[in-house]
Amino acid sequence: MGGEVLTRTRIVDAAWSVLDQDGLDAVSLRRVARELDVTAPALYAHIDGKNDLLTAVGDLEFEQLRTRIEPPDAATPLRAIEAMVGGYVQFSIDRPNGFQLLFQPTWDRQDEQVGGVRQEQIIELFEQSVDTVRHAVKAGTFRDVDPHLTGFTLWSVAHGIARGLRLGYDSYAPATIVSQVVDTLANGLIRT
Repeated sequence: MGGEVLTRTRIVDAAWSVLDQDGLDAVSLRRVARELDVTAPALYAHIDGKNDLLTAVGDLEFEQLRTRIEPPDAATPLRAIEAMVGGYVQFSIDRPNGFQLLFQPTWDRQDEQVGGVRQEQIIELFEQSVDTVRHAVKAGTFRDVDPHLTGFTLWSVAHGIARGLRLGYDSYAPATIVSQVVDTLANGLIRT
C-alpha cells in the first residue's frame, strides 16, 4: 500500500486535511486510512482511536487559534483587546470546521475536555484575556476592575460574536461588529 512510512504525524495531518475540506462528520478512521492508502487497522499502531485522532487534530486547530488571538506587541490595551476578539472571530470564519471541532463537538469527549478543547487550553485562552485586562488596568486605561470577571466577559463576547456570525448574522462586516462591541464594552471600563 502507501509508499511513505506511516507515522502519527502523517495520520493527524491527513485527518486535519479531511476536516478542513469536508467537515467534522467526514473524519473517520476509514476515510483517513483511504487518504493515506493504508488499511484502517494500520492506524492503530499510532493512534488509540477516533477520539485520540480528533484530540490531536484539535491540538493543531487550537494552535491556529492561539496564534490568531495574540495581540501585537505595541498595541494599546484597547487595540490588544480588539485584536484578541477579532482574531477569535476571524478564526471562526476562516476555519469553521476547526471552530466546530473545538467548540461544538459531536464526538465523545475525553476526560478534562470542554468541547474539543482541553481544559488547560481553555485556561490558556482565559489567562490571555485576563492578562490583557490586567495590562489595561495597570496602564491606567481601565478603571480598577476584577480582571478575571472582565476577562471572562471578553471571552464570552468573542464567542458570542463568533456564534452569531456562524448562525448567519451578516448585516455588518465582522471587523465592524468586533470594533463596535469592543468600543461599547470599553466605554464601561475606561477610566474617566
